Amino acid sequence: MITKLVNENVSVRASAIAFNFFLALVPAFISLFTLIPYIPVENLSQEVTAMLRELMPTNTFKTIETTVKEILETRRGGLMSISFLFSIHFATNGISSLIDSFNRDETRPFWLLWVTSFGLMVVLISLLVVGIVTFIGGEFLLNNLFDTQLFEDNVNKLILKLFQIVIILLIIFMGVSLLYFFGSNKKSRLSLFSYGAYLATLLILISSYGFAFYVENFSQFNKIYGSLGTLIVLNIWLYITATVLIIGYELNKSIIMAKKEKKEELPTDPDQ
Repeated sequence: MITKLVNENVSVRASAIAFNFFLALVPAFISLFTLIPYIPVENLSQEVTAMLRELMPTNTFKTIETTVKEILETRRGGLMSISFLFSIHFATNGISSLIDSFNRDETRPFWLLWVTSFGLMVVLISLLVVGIVTFIGGEFLLNNLFDTQLFEDNVNKLILKLFQIVIILLIIFMGVSLLYFFGSNKKSRLSLFSYGAYLATLLILISSYGFAFYVENFSQFNKIYGSLGTLIVLNIWLYITATVLIIGYELNKSIIMAKKEKKEELPTDPDQ
């Protein structure tokens, strides 16, 4: 598998994916956040802001915090429609580039690839929305439980932190599993919950927290590049994530190839 990763230009493939998703990220988030003021849930914008603060590196979040709060708290119908169209286009292109990087011998026609990419985009956005609702609802229920003072404050914080990590892990794992399953050719397809999905989920979590720790404690991006440092950090994070997704998918392909080779080695003669 390592030889294949080196020979098949994983760096170039990951760069293409990161670029397409960077283009899709801004309009997609604007579209999603513009819907928040229309949802009749108390303190929803504050909860979404808190979730973003948890997920993103501190310096990156501080740079966009004011803009995010303004979008979350103000109704903008025109902005939603324009951003929605851009996000649909770029997000579909991003998933298409991801599928292209997975399948070096793609056999599906162009229209089917586009439909698959569009469908995956809709499912992944729905998964994200469900994850946010679960994140917020679970936190609300836990806070009500904590008000009963069954546990000490330190234990309450630990339980809440573990709950947040579990929800994030489930969202990532389901998203990666869907990408691997529907993004691959049938001949290169394992079960929905594959070893590659487990590996990619673990690596995404480790790399994201590790990169966030590095950015917050050791990097000089903002001092050297100013406000551009945030964009550089975001691009690097997308590149790392894309690389991890390719590694997980290549693990699945290696497992499939190993199974095929094992079948071919089995004797066909019943007397053998």
